[in-house]
Amino acid sequence: MKKIKFTIILFLLVFSAIQSFAQFTLSGEFRPRTEYKHGYKSLAKDEMKANIATNQRTRLNLDYKTAAYQVFISFQDVRLWGSVAQLKPQFGPSTYLHQAWARVNFNSAFGLKAGRQEIIYDDHRIFGSVGWAPQARSHDAAILQYRANGLKADLGIAYNAYATAKGNYKAFQYLWMHKSFGNFNASFLALNNGKEYQNSKAENILKYSQTIGTRLGYKAGKLSAFLNLYYQGGVAGIVNDKDVKLNANLIGLDLGYKVSKALSLGLGFEQQSGNNMNITNDEQNAFTPFYGTNHKFNGHMDYFYVGNHVGSVGLRDLFFKLGYKKNKFGFGAHAHYFTAANKMAGDLDGALGTELDLSLSYPLAKGVGFKMGYSQMFGTDSMVALKGGDKGATSNWAWMMIVIKPKFFTTAK
Repeated sequence: MKKIKFTIILFLLVFSAIQSFAQFTLSGEFRPRTEYKHGYKSLAKDEMKANIATNQRTRLNLDYKTAAYQVFISFQDVRLWGSVAQLKPQFGPSTYLHQAWARVNFNSAFGLKAGRQEIIYDDHRIFGSVGWAPQARSHDAAILQYRANGLKADLGIAYNAYATAKGNYKAFQYLWMHKSFGNFNASFLALNNGKEYQNSKAENILKYSQTIGTRLGYKAGKLSAFLNLYYQGGVAGIVNDKDVKLNANLIGLDLGYKVSKALSLGLGFEQQSGNNMNITNDEQNAFTPFYGTNHKFNGHMDYFYVGNHVGSVGLRDLFFKLGYKKNKFGFGAHAHYFTAANKMAGDLDGALGTELDLSLSYPLAKGVGFKMGYSQMFGTDSMVALKGGDKGATSNWAWMMIVIKPKFFTTAK
């Protein structure tokens, strides 16, 4: 009995101390998503059967903050429904740490954030969380951060011991800065990205490429405009023991207009440079959006830059967006017209296809959201030459998911 009383008193004292000097939040995420795929990522064929599967991401997040430091830990389980036998427990690679980092505050302006972490900047174009994918993306890195006088600046460093075995980068260093000027805001990113390539002796040689660019934004009243400009140089690989030079670029313009409180319209264009199809280039001209959330760009069916299309003919994407939200109900419609940024083979023209993306969303309760969508690709002969499949077959994709984000416990005020 005395032990029980002592434990209760000790718990109350610790709990009181946490409330007085720190903030602790225990939260989670439950996100099952069912997808119907028939021509997802590449054109379908008439004889192809549709694939239906449900993936699920489950997370448990622990966030502890004091004036001196912050610790964040996120456990994650990712699986396909039916991948584990009903009577066979599995404690394997499907459950792991997605994030585990700590930030030490040197003073009100400077801090150091180190550990397994998501790295997200601006619109996710070069660094993003890839949150749409069940597994998402996180890095083992250390970041020196500055936040003062309206300026944000991060200096990041990563070095991976097992880069070759994991197909990962070996090292990177980057500098990111962001500042707002009234209705304008500007970001600058310089990334020195190191990957290992094998020479003729099967030796791993570390080579670096450089990505340098900016994102400029303007918002005033009903109008918004964003411009992305990036250049890539350095080395893109080794061929016959010689460095392959990299010379690539990305330019993107995204315009938005708020027609009313409920209705918004958008128009934009993005070009990522590429190589000529079936022609050996002396240099690499294909842009690579290394660690971006690429599902967010260039169509929801992931035909481009989502584990594919790297080192290819590049891409021009002319798009139109419509968004409508009223009484919690949300509707989105995106249309993309895709063309190759560089020459196709033979007499093929650059037109690759048109994609239509539709989506619906509705919050079922506080912390509970329901979302669904439908997309269809209308491919061309050039798309067939590039990715295979049949342009006459119906290439479509549909999905629906429930997102529940409970906050189990918090002492935050």
